[in-house]
Amino acid sequence: MPTPRQLRNPPIVEVAIDFRVKSRPAFQAASFTEVHAAIRDRFPHERRQSLSQTVWKLSDEGSTGPVTTERGLIGYHFLTADERTIAQFRIDGFTYNRLAPYTRWEDVFPEAIELFERYTAIAQHEGIIRLAVRNINRIDLPSQPFDLDRFFTAAPKVPEGLPQTIAGFLSRITIAGGGLATAVHVTQALEYRDSRAAVILDIDAFRDFSVPPDDRAAIVQTFDSLRVFKNEVFFRHITDECTQYLERESQ
Repeated sequence: MPTPRQLRNPPIVEVAIDFRVKSRPAFQAASFTEVHAAIRDRFPHERRQSLSQTVWKLSDEGSTGPVTTERGLIGYHFLTADERTIAQFRIDGFTYNRLAPYTRWEDVFPEAIELFERYTAIAQHEGIIRLAVRNINRIDLPSQPFDLDRFFTAAPKVPEGLPQTIAGFLSRITIAGGGLATAVHVTQALEYRDSRAAVILDIDAFRDFSVPPDDRAAIVQTFDSLRVFKNEVFFRHITDECTQYLERESQ
């Protein structure tokens, strides 16, 4: 396994730092406009997030619908001018998304924590119930015919006796990490863009547990452990050759 380390140009296309909370029953998402007034210089763009429900009705005469019912406003997305950083303020929690180019954890996590504290001040929720760190990686493959086992330790296999050319795949597993409260979803997929193949390695590490709203130390400690776990999962899914390839591609 390659040694976990900071790559010069990590293949990350999106990072998500997620806080799920137990909301107050009477809380209204419209209150988040107060937050936007304070961060508008950094996040000038605003998008409303609403919930809708679509229902198909079945009877002996056949189906009717669909009938869509709007369930109301559940939050806002506040975006930077380049729309590469997104702060999601929702009734059920807060998510900080950073799109490529990604630099370092030390660049994004402090802002995520700062914005979550603003979220807490407005939402006055009853506590955190889930924390998660998700990295979506895109690893472009060499253009010539290529054996996936050279780059990936858990690539899909085609049974012997069948054509061995893989035109696409999608797999997902969940790995428990030292207890059921902490786990990671690992999704791998083969996709094509501009006739070039790439493997998407989507790693979502999370912990379900209860944390008081003001316990910053527990929040930071949990995210640190999730980040270490997520990094180990990433590097255990790629080979030394893949790491060297990523380093060469970044030069």
